[in-house]
Amino acid sequence: MKKFIKIFAIVFVVLLAALMALPFIFKDKIVTAIKVAANENFNAKVSFDNDISLSLIKGFPNLSVGIDQLCIANIAPFEGDTLAYLKNFSATIDLMSVIKGEQIKIKKVILDEARLHVIVLKDGKANYDIAKSSVDSTSGAGEESKFNIALTKYELHNSNLIYDDQNLVFFMNLAGLNHQGEGDFTQDLFVLKTTTNVKETNLSYGGIKYLHKVNTDIKADLDIDMKKFKFTFKENEVRLNELYMGLDGWLAMPAENIDMDLKFNARKTDFKNILSLVPAVYAKDFAAVKTSGKLALNGVVKGTYNDKKIPAFTLNLLVENGMFKYPDLPVAVNNVKVKLKVSNPDGIDDHTIVDLSEFHVELGQEPFDATLLLKTPVSDPYLKTAINGRVNLNNVVKLIPLDDGMKLGGEVIADFAADGHIKTIEKGAYDKFNARGIISASRIKYSSKDLTQSFLLNAATLTFNPRNVSLTGFDSKIGKTDMRADGTIENIFGYLLRNETIKGVFNFNSNLVDANEFLTDKSAKPGVADTMPLQAFSVPANIDFTLQSRIGKLLYDNLDIDNVRGVVKVINQQLFLNDLGMNIFNGSVAMSGMYDSKNSKNPVLDMSFGLNNVDIKKMFNSFETVQKMAPVAKNAQGNISADFKIKTVLNNDLTPVVNTMSAAGQLNIPQAIIKDYQPMIKVAEILKMPQYREVKVNNVNVRFEVKNGRIYVSPFDVKSGNINMNINGSSGFDQSIDYKIVSKFPRSEMGSAANEVLGNITSKLGSKGINLAMSDVINLDILMGGTVPSPVITTSFKKLAKEAEGTVKDELTKKSEEEIAKAKAQADRLKQEAITNASKVKADAEAKIKAEAERLRYEAEQKKKEAEAAAKKKAEEEMKKRLKGKLKL
Repeated sequence: MKKFIKIFAIVFVVLLAALMALPFIFKDKIVTAIKVAANENFNAKVSFDNDISLSLIKGFPNLSVGIDQLCIANIAPFEGDTLAYLKNFSATIDLMSVIKGEQIKIKKVILDEARLHVIVLKDGKANYDIAKSSVDSTSGAGEESKFNIALTKYELHNSNLIYDDQNLVFFMNLAGLNHQGEGDFTQDLFVLKTTTNVKETNLSYGGIKYLHKVNTDIKADLDIDMKKFKFTFKENEVRLNELYMGLDGWLAMPAENIDMDLKFNARKTDFKNILSLVPAVYAKDFAAVKTSGKLALNGVVKGTYNDKKIPAFTLNLLVENGMFKYPDLPVAVNNVKVKLKVSNPDGIDDHTIVDLSEFHVELGQEPFDATLLLKTPVSDPYLKTAINGRVNLNNVVKLIPLDDGMKLGGEVIADFAADGHIKTIEKGAYDKFNARGIISASRIKYSSKDLTQSFLLNAATLTFNPRNVSLTGFDSKIGKTDMRADGTIENIFGYLLRNETIKGVFNFNSNLVDANEFLTDKSAKPGVADTMPLQAFSVPANIDFTLQSRIGKLLYDNLDIDNVRGVVKVINQQLFLNDLGMNIFNGSVAMSGMYDSKNSKNPVLDMSFGLNNVDIKKMFNSFETVQKMAPVAKNAQGNISADFKIKTVLNNDLTPVVNTMSAAGQLNIPQAIIKDYQPMIKVAEILKMPQYREVKVNNVNVRFEVKNGRIYVSPFDVKSGNINMNINGSSGFDQSIDYKIVSKFPRSEMGSAANEVLGNITSKLGSKGINLAMSDVINLDILMGGTVPSPVITTSFKKLAKEAEGTVKDELTKKSEEEIAKAKAQADRLKQEAITNASKVKADAEAKIKAEAERLRYEAEQKKKEAEAAAKKKAEEEMKKRLKGKLKL
């Protein structure tokens, strides 16, 4: 506590010191100086309105300074929490003391509409421990301060203080807090005069509420010894509603320990004074209540308090012959007797004794009694208790005026006793622990203007034995919702006395659960949505419950769910769903997984889902996450089946933190129609194929994965009519899209845009004398970009046109090559013919020459022969002539 006070003192000293720095220089420099000084000294984020007020006119010769909207926000491990928020922080300072510089005299400090939220975790870490290591927050020493501050008066106006110590299980909320103190803080010894008023004081310890919305006044004069840091109570009075208490003694904080020697007692001893602490009684016309009876309330607190030790204490409460009756009601509460002593002799937790030796009250003619003895609460709680009585709730309206619109009825009967040590139960020695009896309720009726629906408990019985507590016959109805349950509860005493884990196994059945009746905000204004928003919730750490559930029909928001069945398990701040199935969206859904609330601000969801033949549009209209993940579902009609897993951190409204989400699975769409989906409308316009504003698909299987805020789909085939498509890509939770569609279109269904390209190809070829028959199937790539509302579509038409030009060139080249080949072949043929003809001519010529030569030879030979014959003949004739001549001779 001393550390807490000193750190807050450091906070204000730093702020004031910064405000003293050159107050008449430009304000922006002062703002910078203050923020730098604050953030250099604190492990926290300090911010405030830049318009700082500095004035000598308001209280001359004093200097008035002020800061608006001062906020001290925690960082890890308390990030998200605000330690302090002040609407206005102001101070009045003696100007001459600033000029002299020896001691700055602060006449008054005012904190207006302060919101202080102190948190101490179970491990002892506190969010107020924000002083950096250069400042010794334990001793307050460290580097000697350059400022000597003297304070005279301080005030706290219309403020709120929350002190939440999870280590001690202590909670205090002071709402509407007004406090002021005045004294000469320049002296080592002085009197501090304080007054405090709290509109509503709420205080609980160990999970038990001790004060609830109690109006509190405290007037106290304290002798202050600053050297010893000791506070001695002088004249004082504490008022809690109508209970007036006096306090004597002292409290000191020489170091981190808090030493004390205090005595308190009730200064007014009428029963009416203690009765004022009962909220239901104090809330209605308390001044007119007639009472009698005596009260004695006193106690002592003496010793040392720290993280490991508590002081010794004693509390005595005695009520004798108490009675109260409202003048306008027929029945009185009589013979109230209370004898309670809570003591601890030495400050050791385990030596605490709670002894309620008598509690008796008569509600009209019906007595109710209870006793309780608790010893050794830490090591091995010993419990001896008994409750016996009957409470007819129909008579409560005759005893206490109920709030407007409230109705109460029914009967509660208790006949219960327990005696023994808790560890005997833990060891299974049930014969050494006596627990018996029942607590039953029947025909309980309750309604009020604050509840959306009336509550009816037809019957329920708790039966106690050493081993467990049995719940039987639970039968209730809230509005249209009916509930029936039975089961067993184990370790209920360990849970109540030692905060151990309570275990239970239950069966729950209902024909109808209308959750909308519980989620409706009756305070909503007309025309404003009256459904309360979902919020992250904490699962208790010390509960181990298994609930086998079966619900015929569940109505939630716009969902109509049938045949809910499965197992719900609560354990270790986690909620598990095991094989939870339901009929919904004209199909069925099965789910298993867990909700982990160990970080209550950002719980974790880890689930697996199985969807069977559910209606796509109904699912889309019901879940915002589906709307973000699959916006195409808005324009789809048909059913879908799926198996997938998802893990994500959740926001406070239970929506996913997108960048933490991971998911994977497979979808199957047996048959669906996608109509007027903006990206497809754009594609139909570009292709000039209006019939494809509506796409029918069958037997589509899609594998998908979610990571980094995008949904990625693996390539999958889709057949719509006569068009075959292969699709892959991704879409984002921001509705951005990035898809590639590789499609095969029948040419007969292609629109004018595509056929214009194809016509250009054939006409170009025709002009060249080429008759080319185009394929009946055209390959076309479609790229989808942009967002779902504003898609950007590109196609492979340009590529197709370029390919067409290439086709024309190829065909022309092919024709030219054919003509060249044909000419060459003709030339070769002619050449061959020429060669052949030449050879024939040559052969003929040679034959003619040979024949002519033969003829000439023959003729020559004939002529030779003829010549020779002629010569021979001539010679013969000559010879004959000669011979004849000779003969003549």
